[in-house]
Amino acid sequence: MRDRRLFIRLSEATAAARCPKSLKQSLGRFARNNGFDGFAYLSLHPIFAVTDYPAEWQRHYFERSYMRLDPVVTGARRVNEAFPWSVDQQRRGACSDLRRFYTEAADFGIQSGVTIPVRAGPNRFSIVTLCTASSKALLSDIELNAVEGAWAGALVHAKFSEVPDEIVTRAEIDLSWQERLCLRWSAEGKTMLEIAMLEGIAKTTVRFYIDRAKKKLGVMTLPQATAKATDLKLI
Repeated sequence: MRDRRLFIRLSEATAAARCPKSLKQSLGRFARNNGFDGFAYLSLHPIFAVTDYPAEWQRHYFERSYMRLDPVVTGARRVNEAFPWSVDQQRRGACSDLRRFYTEAADFGIQSGVTIPVRAGPNRFSIVTLCTASSKALLSDIELNAVEGAWAGALVHAKFSEVPDEIVTRAEIDLSWQERLCLRWSAEGKTMLEIAMLEGIAKTTVRFYIDRAKKKLGVMTLPQATAKATDLKLI
């Protein structure tokens, strides 16, 4: 019989936690008690995570800016309800970068899971994931009710909106001083040509610094780059 109460139990575990710190412990127990091996709450704006995934994988994930590549994150951006995923299924036909990502994730016991996208307003996006080191067998026994999943994800997001620094893993984005300078000028409304004139450098050099900053920040446009850099207090 398919499990119809997974998200109801997740909501109950979340509501019972008195604070974000106790919620991290509660969600870890919830994951293990329901056949999973771990959980992750990942905020994209600003970037930080609360998770019991292996610490080495957390460092590796953020150092390589894997949130730009992670198919769970990109998939969650495209849908509005909880969905299952499996490394074994998604590895087929993937590009070399994705195959490497899947292999590395599997090495750390991240093989399959369930993810809930959470949209809390303009430019506010996060995901809640329960993962397991096993294959998709567990997922076939879970019924993903969209309404219950959305409610559970919203509760988790609300509890983690204000989290103590000691329980989060933050993205370490190393912008050079030139990249920060160009983004700061851009945030003040200067064009690339104006930045070049102000700093006495070529416009192509300004574009190079801005393009490199966008890649490090995992965004596509300059406004997104200045917004994210501001959120992360990098400029």
